[in-house]
Amino acid sequence: MRHVVASLAAAAVATAAASGNALRPLTCLRAFAECGWPFSSSSSSSMELSPSRSLTEISRRRSCRLRPPRGTRSGRCRKGVPLLQLQAGPDSYGPDEYYSRKAREEGVPARSYFKLEELDQRLKLFRPGQKVLDLGCWPGSWTLYAARRVGDKGRVLGIDFVEVTFPLPSNCQTRVEDANHFRTSSVPKLDVVLSDMAPKTMGDSETDHERSAALVELVMNLADTTLGLGGTMVAKLFDGAQTKDIMKQMKIRYETARIMRPKATRSQSPEIYVVGIGKKSANTETPATWRAPKPPTRPKQPMPNSFNGW
Repeated sequence: MRHVVASLAAAAVATAAASGNALRPLTCLRAFAECGWPFSSSSSSSMELSPSRSLTEISRRRSCRLRPPRGTRSGRCRKGVPLLQLQAGPDSYGPDEYYSRKAREEGVPARSYFKLEELDQRLKLFRPGQKVLDLGCWPGSWTLYAARRVGDKGRVLGIDFVEVTFPLPSNCQTRVEDANHFRTSSVPKLDVVLSDMAPKTMGDSETDHERSAALVELVMNLADTTLGLGGTMVAKLFDGAQTKDIMKQMKIRYETARIMRPKATRSQSPEIYVVGIGKKSANTETPATWRAPKPPTRPKQPMPNSFNGW
């Protein structure tokens, strides 16, 4: 019975082709599949198998012309080869990974290097010969960039709880110190105070913001005693409810106060940067209208003069 149906189907295809009315290949293949085409029997003649080969080629060409779903990637179609959808592998190249790869390619410690670079390009933070203090300097990105910008006549000091092992230029040095107990009595007047310090996050945005605001207050108070007239301050802050109050204090202290968010900042990060340019006076008292939470205290330890010999 199968041989009879197959012969009739082959004859129908040949007749339709001769008359100019081609049958749909998928319909013919469905009919052949129902009767077990192609046959495994050795009695099948070459004349019976030839239509199946031609229909298979037609079906492959038809599937080759089918378009993939919108939004997917596919390779170029070749004759007789079905389209295959390409999926992104585990090493995807998203916008947040761009600056991390760029840091590795350019040989800088971390992506934070490009944050300070963008701030400097937009606001002109550095000049040759300046003295710079970098708080929370690990892994050395900001210290490296500042040292390159101030040149051989400038000086950069970085302090952090973690030792910086990245090789830095000769015009800068780093020390393992606590910013809460940093000695400023014999420190020369600085031109720039940088802070990329961030608190240990707890997973609660409000708590993280309060701790970050406390660090910014620490930097502002330290800048009050170390920055000279016209100095510049840059500090990281987790955005939150106290941001407006912090900016009010910055406008009291500096001629220009701005909030910046560099492109190298990760998209899901709440961090922003508070920038003050042009310090108004040598010492500025913090009004009693605003008090940020105090940072956690550490046992006081005698610290050497960080600028000794400079």
